[in-house]
Amino acid sequence: MKDELNCKSLKIKYEHIVTGLDIMPGGFMVYKGYGKGEIIYVNKALIKMYECESEDDFMELTGGIYTGMIYEEDLPKVQEGIKRQLERNDDRLDRLNYRIRTKSGNIRYVEDFGRYSEDTEEGLICYAFISNLEQVPDALTGLPNRNDFFNRAEEYAKTTLDKEKKSVMLSFNLSGMKGFNAKYGIMEGDRFLCIFAELLRKYFTNENCSRFGEDKFFAFGEKDGIEEKLNDFIQDLYSANGGKTLPVKIGMCNMDEGMSVHLACDYARMACEAQKAQYGSRYGSI
Repeated sequence: MKDELNCKSLKIKYEHIVTGLDIMPGGFMVYKGYGKGEIIYVNKALIKMYECESEDDFMELTGGIYTGMIYEEDLPKVQEGIKRQLERNDDRLDRLNYRIRTKSGNIRYVEDFGRYSEDTEEGLICYAFISNLEQVPDALTGLPNRNDFFNRAEEYAKTTLDKEKKSVMLSFNLSGMKGFNAKYGIMEGDRFLCIFAELLRKYFTNENCSRFGEDKFFAFGEKDGIEEKLNDFIQDLYSANGGKTLPVKIGMCNMDEGMSVHLACDYARMACEAQKAQYGSRYGSI
């Protein structure tokens, strides 16, 4: 009788756990932490995230493997990220950002929190929470966050190519922000960052700009006339905030056909860093 009650209790607990995983607002999955990552379990939220109708639909779309869930261009980066984080982390945790392609062909950015554990029968198993990255603007400046920015940049580059025009990615880095905060205070530093964001809006529109953190900003636009626009931008920055301002280094990268937005940002950032040895505000490309 006691064993029967224990079995019934365990069954009820199991049903509650499964129900809880299925109704939770974010995606959850379990997959084998070796090979291509054979999928063991996915909840309803993750199936919906991929715009699938059922678990069978999801398995057909992804091939039933974790690597099949990730946008092909991002897969090498994700695999390297998992390897690097596990080597440095005794808790066997990983945190990853990557793109997915839904059944309808939509590209979305997601965040993946995973933890690996050894199972006596299955071997290495990963339990992962996956969520759509919220399209929440930057808390300080109100500019779009980087994931929203990536989506807009991809669409913009495609549209300009269809019109037989060229587009550029721009990386902005204010020189001396730490010294500015030390001299005038953090509140004044934050106010200056907001003034800088307003200048970006003036020249590139709010939708085409983003703050990636601290004093690092990005924007994109048409290549035609970009040097004149940047010269005007730098002149406006000189007189901004009553002259209490900083020089800016700007890196440019052409968004050529077939180039991912992530790669364009990396090249623009490297071009920006190449300007740091030079005095004053300036721009360049690599």
